Amino acid sequence: MTTTLFRERQLPHRTATHRVVRFIPFPTLTNKEYTAMLMHEELARERIRDMLQSAAEQREARAAGNTRRWARVVGWAQRRAHRNHS
Repeated sequence: MTTTLFRERQLPHRTATHRVVRFIPFPTLTNKEYTAMLMHEELARERIRDMLQSAAEQREARAAGNTRRWARVVGWAQRRAHRNHS
């Protein structure tokens, strides 16, 4: 299946406003090509979703690790304050 493109241009050697119309055939997108493009886009979106989910899980793990770390620091600071105060 082809679609035609109309193209008009002014001829420089003619003084009248005569225009030449050319028909340029070019193939249109077939359903197979369109489906393949949609599949590639959907695969890219799925990879992005997986990446974002993985990043969210890593953030949660880091937050839990940071909580444990700060709990240890607080315990150390309390023991140190108690030891230096008495």
